[in-house]
Amino acid sequence: MDMRGQSAMEFLMTYGWAVLIMLVVVAVLFMLGVFNPQTASPNSCVLPGGFSCYGYSVKDGGVLELDLGQASGGDIRLTSIGCSAKETDPYIVTVSPAIIVQSGRHKNLTGLPNCEKADGTYPAAGEFYRGTIYIGYTDDRTGILHNIVGDISYHVEVS
Repeated sequence: MDMRGQSAMEFLMTYGWAVLIMLVVVAVLFMLGVFNPQTASPNSCVLPGGFSCYGYSVKDGGVLELDLGQASGGDIRLTSIGCSAKETDPYIVTVSPAIIVQSGRHKNLTGLPNCEKADGTYPAAGEFYRGTIYIGYTDDRTGILHNIVGDISYHVEVS
């Protein structure tokens, strides 16, 4: 009878130490930020079919840099662009004069509006920004105005 009790106690102590060590390791990983979703999220820019973010970045103060590629089958004229995390009333500016992007090519866009956070402020260096890119364009073949929406996620860089 005594041997079974000792065997059970040794079993519980061995697994108890193993569980304790695992808890310490998980706590250390949390402290190091391994499980922080903002540090684990990769930079990404996703636009609808026919359009691509050839290159992109968000700098301190929300400064958006975008090299837009398009393969819609015909030339387009960019008429408006915006970048915001707001769900309603995003800040979109009119591009004047319109910027022509040829089909199968890309264009480095400058003078873009700053990306704003949901509270209307601009992201600072070191923050993780997730927002929406709004692009308005006219198809040169048809003259029809189109609006597309894409997503951008970026670790904000120093300007």
